[in-house]
Amino acid sequence: MTNYTKNYHSNSNLTLLDSTHCPLPIHSPTLTIIQQNDTPIECRLTFQITPQLYQQIETQSLFNLKPELRGSLANGNFQPQPNIEIEATLQPDLLPHLTENITNPDAAITYLQNISQSEPENPLLSTENWFALQVKQPQESGETGYRTFWYYVNPSTLTKENISSEEITEAMVNFFSDWTDTNLSDLSQNTFTQTFDSLTQAFQELADTTLTATTDTLTEILEDISNTFEELIDIPDEDIPEDIPANRTIFEAMVNFFTEDDWGYAKIKEQPSLRLAFEGKNGKWTCYAKAREKQRQFLFYSICPITAPKNKRKTLAEFITRVNSGMVIGNFELDFDSGEICYKTSLEIHSDLLSFALIKSLVYPNVRMMDKYLPGIQSIIFDKITPESAIRLIEEIEVSPPSSNSAPSNNLSDQITPESAIQLIESSQVSPPPSNSAPSNNLTDELPIVIPKSKKKTKSKPSPPTESQTPSEKRVTESDILSRLTQSDLLKFEKISQLKGKFEKPMPQSILEGIKTELITRLGEEGSEIFTLSHQIFAASNFDARQIRFIRRYSELEHLIQVQIEEVISQSSGDEDFEPTLEKWEKMKLSTKDRLQQIAKYDISPQQEIDMLMEITRIREELAVAKKKS
Repeated sequence: MTNYTKNYHSNSNLTLLDSTHCPLPIHSPTLTIIQQNDTPIECRLTFQITPQLYQQIETQSLFNLKPELRGSLANGNFQPQPNIEIEATLQPDLLPHLTENITNPDAAITYLQNISQSEPENPLLSTENWFALQVKQPQESGETGYRTFWYYVNPSTLTKENISSEEITEAMVNFFSDWTDTNLSDLSQNTFTQTFDSLTQAFQELADTTLTATTDTLTEILEDISNTFEELIDIPDEDIPEDIPANRTIFEAMVNFFTEDDWGYAKIKEQPSLRLAFEGKNGKWTCYAKAREKQRQFLFYSICPITAPKNKRKTLAEFITRVNSGMVIGNFELDFDSGEICYKTSLEIHSDLLSFALIKSLVYPNVRMMDKYLPGIQSIIFDKITPESAIRLIEEIEVSPPSSNSAPSNNLSDQITPESAIQLIESSQVSPPPSNSAPSNNLTDELPIVIPKSKKKTKSKPSPPTESQTPSEKRVTESDILSRLTQSDLLKFEKISQLKGKFEKPMPQSILEGIKTELITRLGEEGSEIFTLSHQIFAASNFDARQIRFIRRYSELEHLIQVQIEEVISQSSGDEDFEPTLEKWEKMKLSTKDRLQQIAKYDISPQQEIDMLMEITRIREELAVAKKKS
């Protein structure tokens, strides 16, 4: 599909209405119609205004120019002269109101000018229905201006039937990189909270009038906003320490950060580097922080606690290459000579300011990535799994981002003694990174290495029953209900549960009724009861990300196994030779249902996670073989 862009310029003024219904004259308007296969998909309006009028627009946040949704000025502030140019896009659901009233696109600008005289209250003329994409002004020193949130996440993309959350996530990363440049000197929890609220509110308001974007898509988008926001910013509840004075060295700023953030560390002799320890959900490892003053760079490394054996290095190199292709912040590295694996994040500092939040934005994504992919590395080394299988299994397991007032992992130690911390570092026996990339391990001060402490304790769930134990109660279980849901049903309940937890307010009744109607349509009268029980399960259980994904996987497997059982029955025609095959699949279905119940009731340990990933792979392979034979 090819997009065509046509511009229609007018030398006459066009009068719009601001949020108080006061006239707002704009100069030299140009209307741009973007078409796809001869069908208009977007309308943009570019116009000139005086700097004085821009001050009014900025103050009143006209054209959806809220402060939290503006990027950074590229080349200094706006000047009193010359005029400022704004490019805005029309609210998508109003596009038909424009195209249906014109015979051809070149008449669009004339139509707007005509209705500004005859129908000044027409929604096409309201600044609230136009979203500013970028604002710029030519100056002698070069053009200055900024892009808005809507430049990165254009409202017209929300009407695509095939919109993906990945597109939104990528746009979010780009916007926040731009936004942080503007607000870095004014970082606070309130600032970030206000920005997050503005983004989610903007999406929710747009969703109310956008008919072609589904509920699933919009809730997924809102979740991605939340996840991206937390990962890029990750500001704790307590006040952010004051910015580090500009005259401090990078090393001093680095030491200040780890001191303020309650990390224990040891200084490395004759090097501007620190050695630290970290414990995540899936293991413990050594970290290095390094300052390169001349190059104005800060580097942070997580050293994998397992050294790659020679016969696994090529396989791990493929695994790392595949993982790195999707990375946004940082990357994995493998030393072919020593077998050392590390994850590196780095920053080149262009200004004199290295803030607490900026260092934090490199450190915590770093340790999260090592914690996320460590099980994959272990599986390749010890379980002989292929890189493709490891990527397929591990990438789908989202490590739940920490709440803003807690450390990244739910399993972080609350306290560790100096003796045990030193013992942990000494027993790790991890060689330092190469001299050209990370510091050596020649310590001068044997300071206690303290694992970062979790700010909140989470209540542990009871341990799952052993294989020898059998359930004593005969009742409808969670697995009975969850197994009746399709992948689409599970996804909807998951999104509702996540959004309710993030926004702390009930979901609109229309959304819940929509899910209930779909279940009744598919399951008949039973659908109403299944909806009620499913809603209760998700509301009461507070599943974490890993539980939800494994519930979806095992629920899907149970459906596929049932299809296979029905296939075997249809082929058997009472033949006793089919009984062993049928019995095998029935046992597998029962085992899958038991696993689903276990996931719904108990926390998942790292070892159980690996075991289930391997089990899922085995079952899928058996299903694939059976399908080929049939």
